[in-house]
Amino acid sequence: MSKQYRIIFECFESSPKAQQVLPKTVMMAGSMEKPEYVFNFGFAHEEQVKLVHSCQDALLKEQITLV
Repeated sequence: MSKQYRIIFECFESSPKAQQVLPKTVMMAGSMEKPEYVFNFGFAHEEQVKLVHSCQDALLKEQITLV
């Protein structure tokens, strides 16, 4: 059995009456492995850039509906 991770962008209504989740998108998912070197800890720079890019895209997609 291996450990997995999942980073999710979730949009929801902030009204107490409407506490429903609107869209829920998996930004990144993968498995965790034992690091062999100090440089194997955390996300690599390329993965970080991809994560920020996909989060920005998800946020912009939601914001455009407000315009």
